[in-house]
Amino acid sequence: MATRWSVGLGDPGGHDAGSCGGVGGRTMAAEQLSDVLGEFARTMVTDLPIQGILDQLVKRTVDIIPVTAAGVTVISLDLEPRYVAASDPSAMRYEELQSELNEGPCLAAYHSGKTITVPDLTRDGRYRWFTPQALAAGLAAVFTFPLNHEHLRFGALDLYRDCPGDLSAESMATAQTLADAAAAYLINAIGDEPA
Repeated sequence: MATRWSVGLGDPGGHDAGSCGGVGGRTMAAEQLSDVLGEFARTMVTDLPIQGILDQLVKRTVDIIPVTAAGVTVISLDLEPRYVAASDPSAMRYEELQSELNEGPCLAAYHSGKTITVPDLTRDGRYRWFTPQALAAGLAAVFTFPLNHEHLRFGALDLYRDCPGDLSAESMATAQTLADAAAAYLINAIGDEPA
């Protein structure tokens, strides 16, 4: 199991702000990302359904990025969630809340094809309906990475924190790598599903 890594308040050295997620002690090594990607690759050749593979990915994401929860929503062409994976019940609630309200960072990333960062929900006015309900449920920050491949859009990888603060450039790059790996997997897996 990967060790969670340290964060420093506003550290110019590229560390994450705050101390969310109970992280402590070490800086993330490239080998941790390598371990998660290796596990992800090994699960892709098993009989696990798409849902099981996505569940494993979000649980491991929380192990290597200083967030308190993570989720993936795969959105079909009719904009209905097709698969939803969550690292814990709070992540599931945040994923469902965005689907119920038809608003939030996940849908914004899906529509724009771009990363959405909200390091402090109390200071962000983009999501009129989502923000007050998410704050009431304990969410303080969210970072959303689109699941894209060329012109195709599949949904988003969402990272949640229960305290405000930015993620470091290293964490952002790690999350985008995981989102890209998930998108590549989904291209093959969804294409192989019976109609």
